[in-house]
Amino acid sequence: MREAALETRAARDRIKQRKAAWRGLVPGRVSLGYRRTKSGQPGVWLKRSYVGTDDRGIGHYRTITLGLADDFADADGRAVLSYAQAQQAALRDITVGAGPLTVTQAIDDYVAFLDAAGRPTADARSRAGDTSSRSSANLKWQG
Repeated sequence: MREAALETRAARDRIKQRKAAWRGLVPGRVSLGYRRTKSGQPGVWLKRSYVGTDDRGIGHYRTITLGLADDFADADGRAVLSYAQAQQAALRDITVGAGPLTVTQAIDDYVAFLDAAGRPTADARSRAGDTSSRSSANLKWQG
């Protein structure tokens, strides 16, 4: 996945210092983040993974540091990562769940993706309707 704002040192240097800039790699499941908190210091690559909802329906994520960004030093593939290497590291060891994806899971994942992106979810929820009552809700996706 290409993202001009994160691909090069010069592009990352233009990003304001803040918590993190996130880009979805697997919508609703895994995002790659870049964070630089101090000027003159390299940023770090972050992986944010969706871990599910609690009993109140609130989605939760786990964030881990993948390594330093190659802002000032050349990437070595271990401690200092280029954008492409950070993408590969973020996608490594992801699990999408046991078994085939159902329609209900796909809708839930899409709504979680919208919610994580700070976008409204009411329209998606109303268009999906009550999938638990549909006979097709538990059909397996064969992709």
